[in-house]
Amino acid sequence: MPLLSPPTPKPREGLVSLVSRAAGERKLSIGNFCNELGLSFKKLLQHDEKQFAIAAEILGLNSTTLAEVRTWSVQPQPGVHARFRNETYVSRALINPVIRGCPSCLRGNVTSELMPPQGQMAMQGHWQLRYVEVCVQHRQPLEPLWKIAAPLARNDYASQLQRLANELMSNVQVQSDQNLTDYDRWLDKRLSTGVDETQLSSFDIDTAATFCNLLGAEVIRTNPEVATSGAPSRAIGFDIARRGPREVTQALKELALDASGPQDGMRRAFGHLHRWLAHDAAQDPRCDPYRDLLREVILDTFEMPASAVILGKEIKKRRLHSVFSASAEMGRSPAVTRRYLEHAGIISKDDTRPHKRLTFEAESAAPALSRGKRLVMAKEMAKRLGTSTEQFETLAGQGVFVPVCPLSISKFQWDVEDVEKLFASLTIGATSLMVEDENWQPLGAAARRARIDVSEAIDAIRNRKLEVRVLEGERSYSAIRVRQDDMNELCPGRPAHPTLSEFGEMVGLQKNGMMNALFEGGHISAERLLNPATRRFGLYMNKEDQAKFHARFTTLKLLSLGTGLESRELVERIRSAGVRQFRQGGMEFGKVYLLQDIQRIELDIDALDRA
Repeated sequence: MPLLSPPTPKPREGLVSLVSRAAGERKLSIGNFCNELGLSFKKLLQHDEKQFAIAAEILGLNSTTLAEVRTWSVQPQPGVHARFRNETYVSRALINPVIRGCPSCLRGNVTSELMPPQGQMAMQGHWQLRYVEVCVQHRQPLEPLWKIAAPLARNDYASQLQRLANELMSNVQVQSDQNLTDYDRWLDKRLSTGVDETQLSSFDIDTAATFCNLLGAEVIRTNPEVATSGAPSRAIGFDIARRGPREVTQALKELALDASGPQDGMRRAFGHLHRWLAHDAAQDPRCDPYRDLLREVILDTFEMPASAVILGKEIKKRRLHSVFSASAEMGRSPAVTRRYLEHAGIISKDDTRPHKRLTFEAESAAPALSRGKRLVMAKEMAKRLGTSTEQFETLAGQGVFVPVCPLSISKFQWDVEDVEKLFASLTIGATSLMVEDENWQPLGAAARRARIDVSEAIDAIRNRKLEVRVLEGERSYSAIRVRQDDMNELCPGRPAHPTLSEFGEMVGLQKNGMMNALFEGGHISAERLLNPATRRFGLYMNKEDQAKFHARFTTLKLLSLGTGLESRELVERIRSAGVRQFRQGGMEFGKVYLLQDIQRIELDIDALDRA
C-alpha cells in the first residue's frame, strides 16, 4: 500500500536514500521502517527486483521515475562488478566502508523545521563512486561522513544522518573552486547526462578515471614543474587522455625517458600505472586499449627479447637491442660491444645513456651483430686459413683481409667468414691436383717469385686470368696452386722466365746459393736480363736452360714428385746404391744428382723421365 505522503526523489538520489528519507520522516531506522512495510533491507541493497517493485509501489514511483532512481542505485553484478548509471564498475569502486557526501548539499536539502533533517537529506548516488572527488555544485571536496564495516548499518542513512544532523547543520563552509578541475566537470557531466565529447567517450568511466588518475600520478612523480603546480593527478592525467592516443603515447614516452638509470626498467618508468594494467586489471578486457598503447611504448623504448610476455601478449620478434643485450648475444663485454657498435655507426659516441638503456633497432643492426659474433683474433684466422700467423698478417697487409674494427676497439678484429669467402672466390671452377707438381706452385710462392702482391694475384684469379688447381683432399690457402708462367705474365715488362733462385726453389735447391754455384761452375746455363720493374739485372732461366738442367740433373724434390716416395726413403735408397750428390773440383752443390747415376738405381725410371 502506498504511503500517504511519500518523499519525492531528488536529483541523483538512489532507492536506498529515498527509502531512508521515508524512514527519517517517521524518525525510524531504515531497518525498522522496512520491517513495518514487509520489505527486506538486505535484499533491497542487493537490488532484488521483487523488493524494488514493492518499494516503488509503496513510494508511489511511476516506471519512468523508478528507472531513473534505479540508475543512481548500485546494482551488484556476478563476480566483483556492479552497475551504476548504465556502466560497469569493479565493486570496490562503489562499495566502501567509508560513506562520503557533500555537507552543503545535505544542508541545502533541509528546508522545513517541521520535518526531521534526516527525512529531508538526500544521499546522492554518485557520492560513493570513488572517482568523484568534489561536489561540482558547491566546488568543494566530498567529505567522509561515517565509516562502518557492516553493510546494513553503513547504509542506514536515516540513523546516521540523525546522529550527524546537528553537526551538519552548524558546520557551514565557505565555497571554493580551487579543487574543481576539467576532470571533475567531465565526470559530473558524463554521470548526469551520459554525454562525453572527449577521446574517452569509448571507455567506461571505471577504466577511464583510473587511467587518468594513475597516469597523472606518474607525470607528477617525474615532472617537477607539474608537481609544483598543485594540480591533482586526476586533472593532469585527464588533460592528456582527453586528447587521445597520440597525446597519451607521448606522455608515456616521456615517462620512459625519465627512467634513465642503469637498472631502471618498465616498472620503474610507469610505476603504479604499469602494475594496474599488468596485474590488477590484467583480466579486464576493457583495459586492452590502454595496454596496447603502453606495450608499444615499452617495445619502442626498452629492449625486450622475442618470446617475452609484455602486458599479457607474447612478443614474436625483438624490436630493440640495448648495448647490454647485444653484448650477451655477441659474447663480448658491454664496454667492447659499445665501442664496436659506435665504430659500426649503430650508436652515437655522444650518447651517454648506460649500457642497459642505450637502445637501437634490432633488425637493422642484425648484420653487424652477426658479424660481431664471428670476429676472432689473427691467430685463429691463420689457423682457419692453414697458414702461419705471419703469413696471415702479410695477406692482411696487402689488403686480402681487412679488419672489421681497429685493435683499439677489440683484439677480435677478423671475420672468419672472410676466409670462407676467399676460398670460395679462389676455387670457383678449379680442378683437383692429385699429387704435387712442380708446374703448379703455391699461390703465395708464385706471386713472390713474380714479385707481385698476392692481392694482385687473387684479383687475377677472380677475374679468370689465372687458372687454379687445388690439392686433392686439402682445404687451405697453401693448397691453392697456379702455374708460375701464368703468374709471371701478370707483371708487365718483367722477364717471363724464372730467376735462377726461383727455379732453384721450384726444384728444391733454394738454400745456400746452390743454383748460383752451379751457374758459376758452368754446370747450368742462364741469361742476364733487365727487370724493368726493379730496374736491376738478374739471372733468368728460359725454357731451354730449364730443359738442359732436367736433362743432366735431378733433385730429391723432383724425385719425390716423380715417384711419390718420401725424401728420407729416397736418400736411403740412393745412399745404399752408392750414388753420391754431384760434386766437382771439390765443390758440393747440395742435394742435386746426376740423372744418369740415379737412372742406374732400381727406381721408377718412367717416373724419373717425367720428373
